[in-house]
Amino acid sequence: MRDAEYFVAKARCHKLGMNFDPYHLNKVSYYPRAESLKHFVAKCIVYSILRNYGRLVFTEYPLNEQVRIDVFDLDYQYAYELETNPKRFKETKMQILMEDPRVKEIIIIDLHKIPNDIEQMHLKLKEYVV
Repeated sequence: MRDAEYFVAKARCHKLGMNFDPYHLNKVSYYPRAESLKHFVAKCIVYSILRNYGRLVFTEYPLNEQVRIDVFDLDYQYAYELETNPKRFKETKMQILMEDPRVKEIIIIDLHKIPNDIEQMHLKLKEYVV
């Protein structure tokens, strides 16, 4: 099954004109320069929910030199951005995501509205995942 997912993901990336990076496929990547523990745990939960739905998922996917997507659902082409301060979400990053035809939807999750308790966090984040 794992080999099949690999080739399906590779074909989808090729069709979308995305670089296929097996290092980021169906793995949770930690981005040490900019992640709090809550951010990392929330990213793991979003990843887990998507994988339980059978989706192909990238974490910390480098869309280009400037933009790295926290969680990218390759099947639906949804970008999940976990932000501690969404009001300061970089306009340049948002503009790049909005203009990129490979990203159909951008879902910004305000981590201040997410509880710290892991079970409650899971329930709340499940509301955001499509």
